[in-house]
Amino acid sequence: MTILKFWQLEFKAFFRAPQWEVAAIAKIFIGLMVLFMFMYLMALGPGIYYILKKMFPNHSTIDLINQGVFFLFLIECVARFFFQQPPSTHIQSWILLPIKKRTLLNNLLLRSLLSPYNFTPWLIYLPVAVVRVIEGTFWTTSGTWFIHLLCITLILNYLILLVNKSNRFFISILILTVLGVGLEFYTDFSLYKTFARGIEWLEQNPISLLVTSATLFLMYKLAYQYLRARFYLDLGLAKKPEKVRQLGFAFLGGYGRLGAFLKNDLRLLFRNTRPKQDLLVSFMFLFYGLLFFSMEMYNTNSIMLVFASVMITGGFSFTYGQKVPSWDSEYYALLMTQNLTYREYLDSKWWLMVVFVMISLIVSTFYLFLDGIFFFTL
Repeated sequence: MTILKFWQLEFKAFFRAPQWEVAAIAKIFIGLMVLFMFMYLMALGPGIYYILKKMFPNHSTIDLINQGVFFLFLIECVARFFFQQPPSTHIQSWILLPIKKRTLLNNLLLRSLLSPYNFTPWLIYLPVAVVRVIEGTFWTTSGTWFIHLLCITLILNYLILLVNKSNRFFISILILTVLGVGLEFYTDFSLYKTFARGIEWLEQNPISLLVTSATLFLMYKLAYQYLRARFYLDLGLAKKPEKVRQLGFAFLGGYGRLGAFLKNDLRLLFRNTRPKQDLLVSFMFLFYGLLFFSMEMYNTNSIMLVFASVMITGGFSFTYGQKVPSWDSEYYALLMTQNLTYREYLDSKWWLMVVFVMISLIVSTFYLFLDGIFFFTL
């Protein structure tokens, strides 16, 4: 069975589904909105190019754009990590049929290329490449620049897939991010300027396309091998029984229904992967204030100090709290049929936020050694 056959079956499944007409109309409206958004994005690149050229006539416009691309990639990484989902396929149904695993996995990985994030190079970078050719840049140089950015975008596609699937990749990327932030703010090394110089060197050497292409192929193979090693009904695809951590939290038993709700939230935090990731990110918020000590313009601004204080102590509320009540979505209907009030449910969430804010305040006492005034704004 070819990959094209999979797509044909998906197409048939859509038109054989009940009320497919309603779904088709919804997709048409969504497609029109996406089309308008794409048109705006295509105008964004050339607009920024000419604005930068007019505002900074003494600077290289493409160098400024390359620096901005670095931050676009950072935003893309964060957005992919939190919102990008692997393409949904009926893997458990397909694997029982006489179809090669290689075909199934290649179909899964190639379908991930249809993610909206992978259209960014075509909507933003390609118009900029065309404008550069119009302004006198050789088409080979501009084309090389675009292909490099396209390859980096696709590399991020498979990298984030591995990060979301593997805790090892997640921790490795997190450590590299912390090291990069430390180099940026506490040394003379500049990540975004180095990235811009690197892209400039790559576009001046078309042979370097072999490097980025090979890196993209390597990331594809890593994702392929990682999924293949877990592509079994009794291993990666099945819901295998796991040893449940005995988290009784008996000290909450005396708080009635409030304690019962808090027990469920704490078990969710310490047993499940995504809540634990949010807990880790909220821990990283504790170091947000260090950015303000490295910049004199922020260190003397009381409004910015208050903003930093809110970010430090409210990290858990921003990461975990904003997803309430979606954490309980699987059994939310059951909760609403029990003999309890919605206020009790919300009170438990509120107390959970209060406790973690107080914990963040206690942990952030190390700011006393840096600046006592800043600590008291917390």
